[in-house]
Amino acid sequence: MIPVVSPSNADIVRSMWAAYERRGLEAILAFAAPDAEWVPYTASGRRFATTAEYGDYLEQMNRRDEIVEATLVEIREYGDSVVVSGRLRLRTHEGISDTSMHWVHRIRDGKIVYTASYPSLQQAMDAAGLG
Repeated sequence: MIPVVSPSNADIVRSMWAAYERRGLEAILAFAAPDAEWVPYTASGRRFATTAEYGDYLEQMNRRDEIVEATLVEIREYGDSVVVSGRLRLRTHEGISDTSMHWVHRIRDGKIVYTASYPSLQQAMDAAGLG
């Protein structure tokens, strides 16, 4: 009998990012628990208490023709937290911003329960309780 091996938290995050690359930002929602908390840098400090609330925000971004382009460069796993480093480009009617970005994803029972993004690795590490 072949033993069942659960994916690591880093594997789950890699799969989520691969889905984003294929189908866009809305694809990440399928990887999250309904009660996941979202604190995206692109929302200027707004927090979303549920995945549905964040999904509504993404729809509003689409209606405003705002485009998020994120690039994964490195993944670090720390227990139930995964820190991703990369780049974020945001296109809005005001112009284009391009910056280094660091995302913190917390996983519970194979689902994302918290995601936040920060321009500073130290802020991301602090948010993950690793600073």
